[in-house]
Amino acid sequence: MADFAYAYQNPDSEILRRSSSGGFFTRLAESVIERGGVVFGARFDEDWKVVVDYCESVDALEAFRGSKYVQARVGKAYRDCEDFLKLGRTVLFTGTPCMIAGLRSFLKREYANLVTMDFICHGTPKKIVWEAYLKSLRKRPSRISFRDKSNGWKSFVCDAGIRLPFGEHPYMQVFLSDIALRDCCYSCQYKNWNSGSDVTVGDFWGIEHICPDIDDDRGLCVVVPHSAKVSELVPEFGSFRKFPLEDVLIFNPLALTSAARPRLSRLFLALIERGCCFNIAYKICFDRGIFWRGIRFLWHRSYARKG
Repeated sequence: MADFAYAYQNPDSEILRRSSSGGFFTRLAESVIERGGVVFGARFDEDWKVVVDYCESVDALEAFRGSKYVQARVGKAYRDCEDFLKLGRTVLFTGTPCMIAGLRSFLKREYANLVTMDFICHGTPKKIVWEAYLKSLRKRPSRISFRDKSNGWKSFVCDAGIRLPFGEHPYMQVFLSDIALRDCCYSCQYKNWNSGSDVTVGDFWGIEHICPDIDDDRGLCVVVPHSAKVSELVPEFGSFRKFPLEDVLIFNPLALTSAARPRLSRLFLALIERGCCFNIAYKICFDRGIFWRGIRFLWHRSYARKG
């Protein structure tokens, strides 16, 4: 692993606008496809569920851009990936750290033509939470963008059924509060670059403190290489601005540590798993009104007695 992290911003303003951060995924994926390769990533299906799929054209990369704060269904993606590798095709497989580790376990051997990319992972909400949220909407969404940068990269808007700043959007509040993550996310064994990926990417949070002259609030990726495969595919990689990794980690602690389980996690998930409407579960756990605070107080007392 490198002692340095690198900053990247895609020079194509339209790609940058449609990317959650700096658009490094697109740059790497384009290079793989130009060499006749295949790119695996997460996309929405027709029911707005998230699935792992592949594409073989630059135009098809659009479906894979942007963050999806939903547990993805892997399906037969690992098997498809292995088939392409055995044909000698270059494959870029992108996913969460645990997904990359799962792929490597499935393959049981190294492939020179495989490039894996994970990201600094916050944790993944359970699928049932996203499904409950979709059911709560008055009408079917026509588009979903968890990270719309119309108001800037740091003050992004969540456009998922309802369009609100991320700090006001109910689903984003649930995600960012960590109350709906999978159990394994609270003790993730793939932190600290332990997934076996060739490169890790993420938002370059803290760049306004580390190097404010390159912070234009349009989005910037932090790129942490773990092998030479990325520099082989992206020739200009050596010209990227680099920073001491320890400085970057101050503002990206989830690269090394798991999210802590909040006190309200068990309550929220118990409500959702028992069929409670997402909006009611959200109010019980987040509303500051005296009625909802009273419900939380009574639940905590009851839980403490059982515990």
